[in-house]
Amino acid sequence: MANIMYRREGDNVYGVLNDFDLSSFLTHMDKSLTSKHRTGTKPFMACDLLNTQWDKGHLYRHDLESMFYVILIVSCHNTGPLTRASSLRYEDWFNGVDQFIGYAKTAFLQSCSPELPVQTYFKGFALWLHEIRLMLGMGLKSRPLEKVVSFDWDALQGNVAYAKTMEVMRLFDEEELVTHWDGGDITVLV
Repeated sequence: MANIMYRREGDNVYGVLNDFDLSSFLTHMDKSLTSKHRTGTKPFMACDLLNTQWDKGHLYRHDLESMFYVILIVSCHNTGPLTRASSLRYEDWFNGVDQFIGYAKTAFLQSCSPELPVQTYFKGFALWLHEIRLMLGMGLKSRPLEKVVSFDWDALQGNVAYAKTMEVMRLFDEEELVTHWDGGDITVLV
């Protein structure tokens, strides 16, 4: 977890966006791949980006999916801020061939498996994880089997969009989520 960054200001903790050098404005996104090889940390990478056949570049929804995996793994693999859980259900995602990790994640998102093994300390994330997993799973299930021109790959037919994610994340442990938006046209993210 060395590449997960945050800063403290008084009693508040803020996540820090890293890899900003690979970012794009949504309205000016170049759908081509930004490098000859995939970048990222396997357990946190979106399914599409682990697939060598993926040719649509990095999309905004890939960042949402990555954020889901970060929260999932932190919440399920740790019993507290500095303590590892005895059982690491997603440990296989840290090793292995990219393509197989991508398949495993796709199966996980689309499955009807029981509750996620969120540790007590992180129980506040359980509802987010459940809802975002459903959202991602529905989006992946909506993909066409054949290549179709009219399919919404950016948001998987509207299943994985900024507005939907913010609706899921508007409350945390029954308190309203504080967000910091310093400008820009939010409609480009909807």
